[in-house]
Parts: sequence; C-alpha cells; structure tokens
Amino acid sequence: MLSHRVGNGEHTFLWYDKWHPFGPLVEKFGTRVIYDSALPRNSRVSTVILNNSWAWPVRPSRIANSGALMAIRDGLTQIPIHGSSQDRVIWDPSPNGIFSTAATWKSLYDDPNTVHWYKLVWFQGATPRHSIFFFFEKWLVKKKEDCTDVQGAYPRIYNEAQILTQLPR
Repeated sequence: MLSHRVGNGEHTFLWYDKWHPFGPLVEKFGTRVIYDSALPRNSRVSTVILNNSWAWPVRPSRIANSGALMAIRDGLTQIPIHGSSQDRVIWDPSPNGIFSTAATWKSLYDDPNTVHWYKLVWFQGATPRHSIFFFFEKWLVKKKEDCTDVQGAYPRIYNEAQILTQLPR
C-alpha cells in the first residue's frame, strides 16, 4: 500500500522498499540478487544514483551481470529522479498519494452489492435504529401478503416482530 517516489534516494531502501516498477526487489528476485550485485543489504537507492542519473554498478564478472540485475537496470529507465528533493512515501490507495481512511476502506473492502431496500433504512435524517424497525414493519406487511394462503404463518411472524419491537431502546 506504500510506494516511494525517488528524490535523492537517501531515505529509500534499495532492496526492501517499493520504488522500482517490479516492487520490492528482494521480493521479486530473492536474496541472491543482493549477493550478485555486491551491494550491502542495507543499501539505499542513493547508492545507484550519480549526478542525478542512474548509475547501477556493473561488475566484470558474469554473476554480477545476471538476468535479474539486467532486468533491474532496464526498469530504471521508467523511473525519474527528482534529485533536488527528498524521497516521498506515497499511499497507493489514495488518488493523490496522501493517506485517507476512505481510500483505505475502499481498497480493503469492495463495494458490496446494493440491496433494493437500502433507502428504507438509510436516508438523510434517519436514525438507523428507528429506520430498521420501520423497515421491519414494512417487511412484515409484505410477509403477511405472501403468507395469506398458508394458515398459521402470519401469527408466528407477528410474534417474532413483537419480541423485536419490545427490546430496550
């Protein structure tokens, strides 16, 4: 849910933060890529930036130019460097990158299917506790209409409604 916009690279971890198009590099390529690069585990992105351009170290050995490292270097062309500013943490669920509970809620919980009766319970100026009883009474009327051909069904529904309406408020 967090990503990093690279500024000078001093506050973003090279291997563990989501700053690259592949996401956290150690999650995509494993710890072997750290060994192959010969860079420390706690390296910051600033270790691969030189004069506001990408300067990923190229080693003469075949291991240091593995497919994973070449893929990482190729992905760097998509990432602009804002060297005059600090790194910025961005909250991905929000369109403007700033944390909001509404955006977080929407990303965690999909919008459920709206039921046809929601306006009976939720409307401007409604007290939900009272609205639900209003809805329940309407539901009982509908049930009574549906159960008129079944003898004895309506008294059972009516008794359940009486019990619910006598709850302490």
